[in-house]
Amino acid sequence: MLVDLRGMEVSGKEIQNRCDEVYITLNKNTVPNDPRSPFVTSGVRIGTPAITTRAEGRGYAQNCRVHLAGSHRL
Repeated sequence: MLVDLRGMEVSGKEIQNRCDEVYITLNKNTVPNDPRSPFVTSGVRIGTPAITTRAEGRGYAQNCRVHLAGSHRL
């Protein structure tokens, strides 16, 4: 699942580093027509196996996206 962070004051690299600090693994990732460099990025990619192996449904994935998009305020 790709989360587009364009329009927010946070980069994919920053979210990746913050999540690493609390043992959540995700990867910074470019988005289509990304204005940032590939070393910083405007998106993050969350592997769906991490969600599906917990036997969670589509609503859980949506909640993950919303919480991660808002995590830059932490």
